[in-house]
Amino acid sequence: MDEPILEPIWRFWRFTRAKMVLPKCETLFDYGSGPKSPFLKFSKGYYRKSYVVEPLVGKTALPKKNSADVITALAVIEHLEDPEKVLSKLYNILKPGGKIIITTPSPLNWAILEILSTLRLQSRREIEEHEHYYFKKSLIKLLTKAGFNNIKHEYFEFWLNNLVTATK
Repeated sequence: MDEPILEPIWRFWRFTRAKMVLPKCETLFDYGSGPKSPFLKFSKGYYRKSYVVEPLVGKTALPKKNSADVITALAVIEHLEDPEKVLSKLYNILKPGGKIIITTPSPLNWAILEILSTLRLQSRREIEEHEHYYFKKSLIKLLTKAGFNNIKHEYFEFWLNNLVTATK
């Protein structure tokens, strides 16, 4: 089945925005952007080592502790039942001084995504799988609890989405 028309557009915008804050480094680990993600093609040509995995809880083999310079999680944490637990695991994968880059919808996006999915312009399944929507304060609290510091936040796409970076 073909994906709804807006899915690849959203994926490209998230990738484009995240790419603006990606540092040059050796190892990138992408958590959950999926096999159609622009990150897959981009990372293979840009980083010496890159890993892209789907976050199947309890089934995904994660990289070793202190093995990644950068971790990306684009449009992922809103789908997680226990994002604090996952962020703690991702924290351990980062090398000291490593950076995590996260995008996730804000609560302002909820109604828009519901309408777009009803019109079949957005994946209904994807929206139904959203467990959380985050404002700046809740994201900072979540990342702080997982051990991250130097947390920087900004909204993009008219405050409908969050971009957060943090370091280990």
